Amino acid sequence: MTAKWESIESAPKDGSVILIGLPVVGNLTADDRRVYEGRWNEEEGMFTSVNGFLLFDEATHWMPLPEPPR
Repeated sequence: MTAKWESIESAPKDGSVILIGLPVVGNLTADDRRVYEGRWNEEEGMFTSVNGFLLFDEATHWMPLPEPPR
């Protein structure tokens, strides 16, 4: 089954690592994707990159990580 993008409001807030989608801004086009691995960061009260360095306060969508290659 292929995962699909879901609204960020439905994203897990249990520390699970997910793909986070952000809106296209500035000179970027729809082909310029802003997708990062991240998770809910309780301390920051928002989604952040896995290491906590990037804050995703404008995240709009999420999806589970795919299965890793074998």
